[in-house]
Amino acid sequence: MAQSSYRSAVATPPDASIIEESPVRENLTGDLCGAVGRLSYRAMELERGVVMNDLIKLVFAQIPKYLFNFFNLVSRPKRFVRKRNVYNDQTLTAALTFLAISFVLTLILKAPLIPANVNFWQYIATSGLLALIEMALMAIALRFAWTLVGGPAPFGRFLITFCYYYAVGLIVLRASTILAYGIAKVWDPELYALLIEAYKDKSFSSPKVQAYVAKAGASGDFKQLLPLAAVNLMNWLGLAALLAWTIAGWGAYRELTTLAKKRSVLAGIVFICLYPIVFLLNYLLYIVLI
Repeated sequence: MAQSSYRSAVATPPDASIIEESPVRENLTGDLCGAVGRLSYRAMELERGVVMNDLIKLVFAQIPKYLFNFFNLVSRPKRFVRKRNVYNDQTLTAALTFLAISFVLTLILKAPLIPANVNFWQYIATSGLLALIEMALMAIALRFAWTLVGGPAPFGRFLITFCYYYAVGLIVLRASTILAYGIAKVWDPELYALLIEAYKDKSFSSPKVQAYVAKAGASGDFKQLLPLAAVNLMNWLGLAALLAWTIAGWGAYRELTTLAKKRSVLAGIVFICLYPIVFLLNYLLYIVLI
């Protein structure tokens, strides 16, 4: 009798509804999912940290030579490029290496601005793709501008010059942005938080930032107005410095095309007219891809 009852109890499964509706089971499932989520996020953060450390080590190994070339390029752009734009495998590799290190440095500088909820590898790959597209669009616009005024330069030499100049533009613009955000972080943490939010939301005109600016302007509070002025000034100084340097080094393209200064000026005007189109296309791709 006892054995029969035991076999009956073993053969009869418990009511499934009791298991499904058990609060203990629900709590355990929730705790397990939460733990898995936290471990996944932690693993992603660790992976991101390891990758950034590897990139930093790789770049630091090349820093002495890179800095030497960078300061020579910034101080004497035409002279620097003139010595290096003889097209061969060695000069092309050197130009592409300089550009690649500049791109990695911009990623390191931009690391605090990368959203925490994105896939790091996907973000890096997409950023690289966008940089290549922007480079291609700018190179096409620049070459078209010079061709339009009658100065088609040899493509290999043109590419070497463009790689060096584009690399400087990357560093100058990224450094000015980081400095501007740093000023906001030190002087006005609230403004800094709004700027970071707007950057991560890929918004040029964040309503929160606009409301903050309007509030600061209406209050007339010097402590609020000063950080805003400093941030805007730093961004404009970066653009102005890059424009002045580009004008100073514009003659390197003129030497490639052997054109007169008047046609060089016309090429510059055509490129300035084309640049908003390049910028708009690149921004639209940034919105879609990142």
